[in-house]
Amino acid sequence: MAIRVSHRKLCLVTVGACIAAWVALTALAGCSQGDSAVSNVPIQQQVALGAEAYMTSCASCHGMKQQGVPRMGTALKGTWFVERQPADDLATFIKRGRAADGVGNQTGQPMPPRGGNPNLSDEQVEFIVAFLRYG
Repeated sequence: MAIRVSHRKLCLVTVGACIAAWVALTALAGCSQGDSAVSNVPIQQQVALGAEAYMTSCASCHGMKQQGVPRMGTALKGTWFVERQPADDLATFIKRGRAADGVGNQTGQPMPPRGGNPNLSDEQVEFIVAFLRYG
């Protein structure tokens, strides 16, 4: 006995499966943070720890709600810069900072390495990245 499936239903199922696979792979690629110890911390905890570190090291220039502060730091919430570049690249940027005349600087103000907090650990930077993306 042959099962009869319309061409339209078959196409819809195939497209749906492809979309689901793409979403899953995109989520995995975007969440990758290498082999660091941070990857073993649940994302909710990463976000909470990142919020704490953000408030002490980033909020004075980028705002308590990542909205930006005029002539200090640009908005971060919902930007391509935060959401689309690899997490490792964003963490490296935070660690290194940017000169006032650096490429892409929109405020003319320097961003000091680690937000001006030399005690900010690499793990805390990774938590800040999680907070910026998922908080």
